[in-house]
Amino acid sequence: MKSEDIDIMDFEKLTLFDDIYNIDDIEQAVSLIKPDIVFIDFVQNINVFGASGYEAMATVAKKIQQMAIKNNATMFSLSQLSNSSAKDLSRGETDFVPLK
Repeated sequence: MKSEDIDIMDFEKLTLFDDIYNIDDIEQAVSLIKPDIVFIDFVQNINVFGASGYEAMATVAKKIQQMAIKNNATMFSLSQLSNSSAKDLSRGETDFVPLK
């Protein structure tokens, strides 16, 4: 996308949340707003009541899939593979951080 192709009006319906960390609260916001596209950054930081580790990540993945179907929305989720990968000097001079 080129900057000259962007019109400020393209973002008039853009809603950002940077303070929701609970999967149930995310689900509630998506159901309320009914967006076409949802981006969830740092999936590993999402809290799931009564779950930890692998169980939490599995629950989050399933809930995101259910939200997409229920709300007819495209869901993008992003997760950094590890903090150590950002510090790996064997990759040479790069700003690339492996994401999944």
